[in-house]
Amino acid sequence: MRHHTLLDHQGHQVSLGRELGRGGEGSVFEVVGASRLVAKLYHAPPTSDKASKLAAMVQARTDNLVSLAAWPTHTLHATRGRQLVGFLMPRVENALDLHKVYGPRSRLRALPDKSYKFLIRVAANVARAFHCVHEHGHVVGDQRHLVAFEG
Repeated sequence: MRHHTLLDHQGHQVSLGRELGRGGEGSVFEVVGASRLVAKLYHAPPTSDKASKLAAMVQARTDNLVSLAAWPTHTLHATRGRQLVGFLMPRVENALDLHKVYGPRSRLRALPDKSYKFLIRVAANVARAFHCVHEHGHVVGDQRHLVAFEG
């Protein structure tokens, strides 16, 4: 069920804009008035284990984690104190599927002007992001193979 206005775990209203994408688990929406955030809403209510995990991730967030990953920043609820329906996370822009960067043919199509020096920088940045997550005591169980970059 799509809601236009939800509440975060602190009771603040979150207004949703247009749908940006849809996957098997849920859909991602713009957040009105917060261009650096997106809202992921689940198609079906998450299990209590998943809801607990997301609440713990929100509680454990740090500036470093949020700057390096699409880390959940707030849980979303249809009404105050009710079941979790989604979460807020940083918006990732200027991103490519990672395989388009490390695959020689796809890299030539997507990024014809990038050299091996660029590949080394991408690999180092991905390693730093994983290290940051591990340094905070977390394990990466699933990742979207995206790499964000400037220019």
